[in-house]
Amino acid sequence: PFTDQPPVRASGDYYPPDGIPAPTTVNVVGDANPEILAPINDGYIYAIGTDGSRLWRYDYAKGAPKTFASEVVVADLNKDGIPEIVFGTYSLQANAGHLIVLANTGTLLFDVVLPGQGMDGNGIGIPAAPTIADLGDGSLSIVVTTFDHGIDVFKVPGSGTKCLLWP
Repeated sequence: PFTDQPPVRASGDYYPPDGIPAPTTVNVVGDANPEILAPINDGYIYAIGTDGSRLWRYDYAKGAPKTFASEVVVADLNKDGIPEIVFGTYSLQANAGHLIVLANTGTLLFDVVLPGQGMDGNGIGIPAAPTIADLGDGSLSIVVTTFDHGIDVFKVPGSGTKCLLWP
């Protein structure tokens, strides 16, 4: 399958650094085969089926220039047996850092603007894959590292640790 064309950068225009289109292979639709989830620098997260068909895509950039996404991680955050998809966004724009949670169908569940965002010439927001783990209290937390203000930890109320498909 083909994605849209990533935006062309002017020579010497290096910041923020492009997202690394690192795919995640994980079963999110509940059949016997894994899908491919990939953030692409065209501003979308893609879900590709085993037959090469595009299952869905999510517009994380919403037309904003030089806006990129981290790798995606997958876990069942609400103990319903269906995994959710978690990733972050970044760019050079003020308040560009978002933690995004999608349903396994690509439907937006949560779009959380990161608290305490600062300014950084390298980028603002989440450049690397979030971590989803139990930090010792029996429920899940989402931990992200940002360009501009350090580490954020988000507690996931009502979560459990039995379905960490891509911790």
